[in-house]
Amino acid sequence: MEENLLWRFIARKLSGEATAEEIEQLNEVLRNNPHAQVTYEALSSFWEHPVKEEAPDNIDEIFNTHLLSAIKNEETEVEEAANVSLLKRVFTHNIFKAAAIFVAIAGLSLIILYFSASTVKEAVAQPVVKEIQTTNGTKTNSILPDGSKVWLNSGSKLTFLTFNNTQREVVLEGEAFFDVIKDPKRPFIVHTNVIDIRVLGTAFNVKSYPNDKTVEASLVRGVIEVTRLGKPDKKVLLKPNEKIIVVKKAEPEVPSKSKPDFDEKANTVETYKISGFTYAKTDNSIVETSWIQNRLAFEDMPFEDLATQLERWYNVKIEFRDESAKKIVFRGSFINETISEALQALKLSGDFNYKINGNNIEIFTK
Repeated sequence: MEENLLWRFIARKLSGEATAEEIEQLNEVLRNNPHAQVTYEALSSFWEHPVKEEAPDNIDEIFNTHLLSAIKNEETEVEEAANVSLLKRVFTHNIFKAAAIFVAIAGLSLIILYFSASTVKEAVAQPVVKEIQTTNGTKTNSILPDGSKVWLNSGSKLTFLTFNNTQREVVLEGEAFFDVIKDPKRPFIVHTNVIDIRVLGTAFNVKSYPNDKTVEASLVRGVIEVTRLGKPDKKVLLKPNEKIIVVKKAEPEVPSKSKPDFDEKANTVETYKISGFTYAKTDNSIVETSWIQNRLAFEDMPFEDLATQLERWYNVKIEFRDESAKKIVFRGSFINETISEALQALKLSGDFNYKINGNNIEIFTK
């Protein structure tokens, strides 16, 4: 029963009919079984490049080169000649692409030579929970099961909550840029510890670090719907080039355009405001998404907030000896600079000194 299910997953993926959940379950099996991975890649190659309507004279050579040699490279032996003969007959008469499905099913009989049905059962039945994580000083980009793309900034974590025929849900802790494949039947939802973001197909940036004072969502393309955690009836729609800033705690001075939305029970969100993107005065680039181009950009940012970004960007720890240094405001960007070079550049426009001891940095005024 488990073998038949695995065959179905491979056949449906090759034919383009597999759901995101089926693809993820298949990937889990392939990750845990290198022999299955080798066979699957060989079958995929034949699927992508099927033989001509008339079988070539060297079909035996093609077969041995593309499939059997791949298996032999893994230092394995094929003992069931009937399976090999069947595969050769199918490939020889592979006039239409649909025949490759049967190739996939037949080829999987080879996989059974290398791992037991119990292994397949465990991999298929096990709930799929995937997580992408970066440490401070690192960034990454990935393709999600539905084909959407995500870039993950330093010190961030993205957890796959639900990916099926009706819903696409992830949980974000940190910062990520999403380029979501449009699918009206399956909304894409990003959960943070303060807001939920619902889209159908769009490109946007979300910044939601646990220790930051605010949570931000910036829309590049399409439309996104933002709701308060636990308040699904209160929705905010963003248009391209707009961003929403949600303040986690009350500030002494609330901007006049901010909208109060205090929840006494939660006691976490006080206000939010909608504004346009921040553009760097030096090159007019978008500050909110500059990190995707490996640029740490900042405009009129207090040293205290900039220090938090520097910690994540360079994987360091920054401490201020006095409060006055925290209030120094900076504007600029870093690309390939080291932390020492970055601090030296900041010092040219700010009245402070610093001391570096390994990954620990002390900031103090003169």
